[in-house]
This record gives sequence, C-alpha cells and structure tokens, in this order.
Amino acid sequence: MKKVSIKIVSLFIIPCITLLGIYLVTMNKPDLVSFKQDSVHAVSLAGAETSLNFQVVDEKTIMINNIPSVVKKKYNKNLSANEVPPGAPSGNYLMLETSAYIIAMKQSGGNTYIGLVKDLINEGEGNIWWKL
Repeated sequence: MKKVSIKIVSLFIIPCITLLGIYLVTMNKPDLVSFKQDSVHAVSLAGAETSLNFQVVDEKTIMINNIPSVVKKKYNKNLSANEVPPGAPSGNYLMLETSAYIIAMKQSGGNTYIGLVKDLINEGEGNIWWKL
C-alpha cells in the first residue's frame, strides 16, 4: 500500500476547507439582485389598505410607487422578532438606505417581506411592512 504524502493531501484539503469557509460566510446573505423583479403590488401586513408598488431596477436603483430612489448604502442586519411585525420572520434582512428611506427586505418561504423601517423625510412615519 502506498503512503500518500502529507504535502499532497494538504494541497487538496486546505483549498477545499478555504472554499467551504467562504461559501458558509456568504451563503444566506440576501443581495439586491436576488430581489430583482418586475413591478409588484403589495398589501400591508397590518391588513390596512396601504399599498406598495415596488421594483428593483438594478444594483443601485429601486422604484417605490414609481419614484426612483438611488441606494446609497446597503448592508445586512439581523432583525429580532421584536423589530418586525407579526407575520414577518425574524432573521437576516438586506437593509437599503436611500436619501428618503431605510428599507428592510427578506425572502422567506416563497414570500418577500419589505419593511419601511424609517422615513428620513417625515420622521414620524415608518415601520410599515408588506408581504409580496
């Protein structure tokens, strides 16, 4: 039986472990491209008649009620059950900051959840959530 040298094994194992580590770090991180779709109409999770016409145009532009908004900053944030309304799952959300809004987005169970976390223009408004 031949002995396999440690050098040959390490040349195969170390890159595999590195690739696995990179995959685990990046998997389940929502990205704006995964939300790209045609314009959709959604009804509020609160059951009110607050509707939303939402479209992801590209990596830097979204349209909210047919008004384009440039995404200035995007990041992932873990939102707890206290930070989301009943009916929306807690977990890792893609956060988008535009000049007017801070928006949270998550895909879960075949549905897309979009939350207007903060209205930067009208400080009193915000925390409106939709399910697509």
